[in-house]
Amino acid sequence: MEAFLNLFEEIEELKTGYSKDRLFKCTDEYGDYHLCRFFKIKEMGKASEQYEVLKKLNNQTGFQQVEYILKCQDGEHGVLVYDWAHGINLDEYLQEYP
Repeated sequence: MEAFLNLFEEIEELKTGYSKDRLFKCTDEYGDYHLCRFFKIKEMGKASEQYEVLKKLNNQTGFQQVEYILKCQDGEHGVLVYDWAHGINLDEYLQEYP
């Protein structure tokens, strides 16, 4: 997991969400932001299904754009990489607009 994160210029771990996946906001060498979601390798099948569904929905308004999925070199994790969606997450939105 750390080897993958070292590919980015800046990383910030996010402590939001309901899953046990670890989330990071990452900045690449071009200044573009990405969301990296790390999951346990035993969840690769489920993550692959999510990837396939989101890939089919790429370029459709209202869906976060998925870039790729891969297994980490540590053999324990996989990662889904998304385009960064600017704005607030659903929890924050619901608190502001119940």
